Amino acid sequence: MTETRMPGGGLSAFPSPERADLRTFLVFFVSIGLVNATIAALLLCRLPESHAPSPWRLLLWAAIYVVGSSGAGVVGAYLYWRRSSNPFRLNSPIGFASFALICAAGWVWAPAAVLFSAQDSSATAVIGLLCGATLGAGLRKGIAAQEHIARHNAPPEDKELFATTLDPVPRESQGYLIAGCIYAAGYALHDDAHLLAGLLCVAAAFLFTWELNQPAQRSEDRVGRDGWRLARAGALAVVLTAWALMLGVAHRNASGDAAFAADRADSANQKNRRGTVAQSSLGSGGFESVILWPIPPKKQIIPPVPAPTNLLGPEKSRPMVIRFDGAYWYFQPPDTRPGRTAHQAHGNPLSVNIEANNSFPLMMEAHQRLIGPVRLSRCAEIDVEIQNRDNVRGPLSLGLVLADSGLPNRPSLFLGKKEIETSMPGFFYYKTAPAFETIRFAIPAAAPIRKFDEITVMLLPELEHSMIGPKVAIEEFELLPR
Repeated sequence: MTETRMPGGGLSAFPSPERADLRTFLVFFVSIGLVNATIAALLLCRLPESHAPSPWRLLLWAAIYVVGSSGAGVVGAYLYWRRSSNPFRLNSPIGFASFALICAAGWVWAPAAVLFSAQDSSATAVIGLLCGATLGAGLRKGIAAQEHIARHNAPPEDKELFATTLDPVPRESQGYLIAGCIYAAGYALHDDAHLLAGLLCVAAAFLFTWELNQPAQRSEDRVGRDGWRLARAGALAVVLTAWALMLGVAHRNASGDAAFAADRADSANQKNRRGTVAQSSLGSGGFESVILWPIPPKKQIIPPVPAPTNLLGPEKSRPMVIRFDGAYWYFQPPDTRPGRTAHQAHGNPLSVNIEANNSFPLMMEAHQRLIGPVRLSRCAEIDVEIQNRDNVRGPLSLGLVLADSGLPNRPSLFLGKKEIETSMPGFFYYKTAPAFETIRFAIPAAAPIRKFDEITVMLLPELEHSMIGPKVAIEEFELLPR
């Protein structure tokens, strides 16, 4: 094997990399850095604890996130770059310093993309396009220029006249890949997988800008230009990340204010509906249906409760706990919900007696509205904690339904029914105090809805309970992460 001198470098015993090798180089090292930068952004990016952070504090946190994520991408690429198994270790189409500066200008957008994806914002796809275009244009000018110089220094090849017209037209698959990435990104946005849509947009924009740009002559101050390019992209990324932080804090504060307002309104409604539901309140004629609201708490000084940091689903490290504060519905078929003239009062199913005074069975449901939607993709299981003080012999079952009120026709997902163990014949005993029990419901991976903001608990009694409202109360729901 003869020695060849690479432009701008020393002696090398390896030939110039083929196009397939160049594609392997780009896919591997660019993907390694991008994945590391995204993982670092997922681990680092958190909203500030303060409800009104100053702009300078937001810019400081944004700068930390941008430097940390892009630095993680550079370090990840460097570790693989220096491995002995790297085929480009001795003959790289570009120096690592230039490669790091060019790619870091694209990896700086990872924190903003992660923050916008946590807010279910379509801006994640736009940031992905910007990141891919930055990577494609920078690497095209940094790598393809060396190929251009190598072809320019190569001796001309003798060919017969018009011989090139007989050469077959090479097939290019980039157009199909770009179209496939765009369609997949659109479906990911429809499926609320915004971070995946952003990564697909990165691939589409990278391929498009790579094919669109022409190779440029490599100048001696190329590293300096790459450095200034990284500084400009980094400054813009810091501003955009700070803006994402500001929007995230505003969204969190608005959710907390909505929860506080809903709690105040619910307390006022309960105060206007003072009374209790008992057997004597039904009278001889009774009511067509009953809505039982929680008992209003006594007046007390309550310290401000921090707003929930994430309303989209449980975090990876801990589950989400939702205290039940909804209403209990009592109605009879063929109705599926209480009517307009339903009797409304406040009380607890454990301490009231509600019975049917005709031949129709009595249905009981508990309804919980959430502050914001929760993604099904983030939940693996829902645990329902109940109190059972029912002393009527006969099995009781509990069904769980999740619904999305934001969609037309309010689609729902039925998670099945589970038997309440403390009411089963083999475990039944007379209860002088409520028995606590946790009932688990698994969430399937494929479901007709992608998120939910309503939880309905159905009490499904057997014949022995069909005319009497079960003395079962819902305590809380625990959403376990997937």
